[in-house]
Amino acid sequence: MNARGRLARWIFACAMLVLTSQVAAHETRFTRLMLDMGDDGQALLSVEFDVLDLELAVGLDSDADGSILWYEYEDKRGDIEDYIKRSLQLESDGQSCQLQALRESGGIRPGKVPSLLTRFNLVCGNELNLLSLNHQLLTNIDQASSVLLKISGSGADKSMVLEPGFSSIELGDTGFFAANISFVEQGIYHILIGIDHLAFLLLLILPAARRGNLRDSLVSVAGIVTAFTLAHSVTLALSATGYLSLPSKSVEVVIAASVVLAGIINLIRPRHRMGWMIAYSFGLVHGFGFAGALAELNIAQSLRLVNLASFNIGVELGQVALVVLTLPLLRLLGSKEIYSRYTVRLLSLVCAAAGSFWMLQRLA
Repeated sequence: MNARGRLARWIFACAMLVLTSQVAAHETRFTRLMLDMGDDGQALLSVEFDVLDLELAVGLDSDADGSILWYEYEDKRGDIEDYIKRSLQLESDGQSCQLQALRESGGIRPGKVPSLLTRFNLVCGNELNLLSLNHQLLTNIDQASSVLLKISGSGADKSMVLEPGFSSIELGDTGFFAANISFVEQGIYHILIGIDHLAFLLLLILPAARRGNLRDSLVSVAGIVTAFTLAHSVTLALSATGYLSLPSKSVEVVIAASVVLAGIINLIRPRHRMGWMIAYSFGLVHGFGFAGALAELNIAQSLRLVNLASFNIGVELGQVALVVLTLPLLRLLGSKEIYSRYTVRLLSLVCAAAGSFWMLQRLA
């Protein structure tokens, strides 16, 4: 094997080590902010945390019994409000805004992971037009913690994702770039941290990467990616718009199972041509997985379809990035015979093992 082939194998081996070491690490932390603009110029800001995140940030379980009860929340309410005020600074057109806690509202909200809601009056010295927001919420436990901001009322209706640090928001602007570019970024982010989705797509690309010359490989890979895109776009749209839904746990288990099945097929028939059929069949289920990620992004109702399109564009860009990065490497991994007999089977075995782990983990 020449030097290029050995280098490509080393790079790919390192990539697979990263994949297997991060099998359960693609969770991301979100804090949800809801800004309700009143017609009278008043604004109400609601801050919602997952209980487990807030426990790590300020400590809620005072008796250390593993459960958080109402009285423990009440005892810590002042600490929670102080933490929010320290971690969230807002200005309107250069003037500082104050957060005045509404003690009669908020509290624990039930759900798959219970959340804590705290409400404030947002008091600024002028009319809210250009809002500057500096958020450090949960960055003491996760430096990449993101804020999902939803603005409604008084002619403003938008949703966006804000990274830690300063953000400037024009409250009257609901244009595509102001409210939706962050959803493209989140689509890219979710496909890149969705290791199960990436492993499935990689398994489908493996047999096609060395099919004939470069043109034949590109046509085969393009067909697989297109089939996967069409399938998951359909179920993502149906689920995100409320027309069809499946239990999230079942969806996650089937997604893991799709990785196992695709790996087994590659092990048995490393030169098969069923990639596009497998991509479309299981892509329908993967779409429900993307819909679950999108549901966390607190979409404004009036912009639902636009936000959905932006998120899906981001997912497709992430898929294209995977193909652009992996296809040249795959074509360098030895002769066609060595590639089919050893490389495809080795990588498929690693991915199938990871998929089995995910499936057992999710069933548990």
